[in-house]
Amino acid sequence: WYQQRKSENTLAALLQMIPPKTHVIREGKLELVQSADVVTGDILYLRMGDKIPADCYVFSANDFKVDNSSLTGESEPQERGPGNTQRNPLEATNMAFNGTLAISGEAYAVVVRTGDNTVLGQIAGMTAGEEKAESPMNHEIAVFVRIIASVALVTALVFFITGMTMYNDFAFAINFAIGTFVAFVPEGLPATVTMLLTIAAKRMAAENVLVKDLQGVETLGAITCLATDKTGTLTRNQMVVTNVWTNGSMYAVTRAHGDVGEPIDSPDTTGVREILLTSTLCCSIKFDRTDVPMDKRQLLGDATESGLVR
Repeated sequence: WYQQRKSENTLAALLQMIPPKTHVIREGKLELVQSADVVTGDILYLRMGDKIPADCYVFSANDFKVDNSSLTGESEPQERGPGNTQRNPLEATNMAFNGTLAISGEAYAVVVRTGDNTVLGQIAGMTAGEEKAESPMNHEIAVFVRIIASVALVTALVFFITGMTMYNDFAFAINFAIGTFVAFVPEGLPATVTMLLTIAAKRMAAENVLVKDLQGVETLGAITCLATDKTGTLTRNQMVVTNVWTNGSMYAVTRAHGDVGEPIDSPDTTGVREILLTSTLCCSIKFDRTDVPMDKRQLLGDATESGLVR
């Protein structure tokens, strides 16, 4: 319980670090409100860097693009505007969905679904509403307990019959049988299993893996095939420059297995400074904050340009 509670508190703290807010137009005035206070019919003003708080219909846009990787896994920016040529609502080019990120331009949109009624909310509801299947370890423990209980019952019955036959004393025989039955019960088994799972969860926590449910620890040991989303899960969903080719030479920006070329020791390397200057002048990347170190800032804009800035 302590380990689960600790993980839940950590996750809750991460979610509350940056209270989500959004711009809405109410009674003709632009207001900044909590995303949780957005209701159906509100007019949203969305711009680069905003996290979309609800499913909404985009009726006015200026070079407005969204990042749907958190919802669909698609890392390419998706353009949104009033027009639509898709029949499937999930693929509609005039719809922006809760949980996605605006990465360029600006738009006005009317809220059509909020909370659990959004696409993201329905996915979360299906996940939370799914009945938990019995884990392999729980199944094996249940089978083991049934076997022990059967053996204990048979043994207690044998000793009861033996006691009655030899001593003809019902009280002595029944007490002896009950004592034998209780002795078979593995009282320390649940505590031992929980302790071992907690130790495993603490070791995983040391590797920055938060375990919400101890059942996940025991299931992890029985996995033979793990299917997972790639974008943002196995990868960071961030494009980076690995090599630079200039003036007939290849230079490695970051060293990794299989990289070719000489490492760039200084921006003064022939041609590299000019490439850096050109990339800087031609990109439209913005930072979410300017009061934190450069390596901790979030880049807002096109994924390719973000890779050049990094």
